[in-house]
Amino acid sequence: MFSTKSFSLGITGVINVLFETVTVYFRTKHVEVRALLIAGLTGMDNGTFLAEGSPRELVEKYAGSEMVETDNTPEVVACLTEAGIPYEVAGDQIQVTTGDPRALAKTLLDRCRNSRVITRPATLEDVFLKLTGRALRE
Repeated sequence: MFSTKSFSLGITGVINVLFETVTVYFRTKHVEVRALLIAGLTGMDNGTFLAEGSPRELVEKYAGSEMVETDNTPEVVACLTEAGIPYEVAGDQIQVTTGDPRALAKTLLDRCRNSRVITRPATLEDVFLKLTGRALRE
């Protein structure tokens, strides 16, 4: 029996050889697999083309380099608005795209008095959410 991870890693070599000679259409819902295996990506939603490029190009263009996530509270919203920091609401979280996650995290912790701040690299999932304006679905 193969796990998704071992299967993906096992076919990486085969796909890389195929990429040298033919175009391969590969469909998967696993974002991390897409980023490892593909040279180019066309994002679609309900039959509509959203964007095209390499995973790196799409992330840089639509999601930036880093994401900072924190709780969606009135205090945090007021603090970010007052500081002129653009943000997006994603349910019970606030997400901020930034090139300097440490400085933003410090602002959230010190100025906004928030105790929960997560920093992470932006991903293809962030690109999809930004382009469609809604949640992922299975």
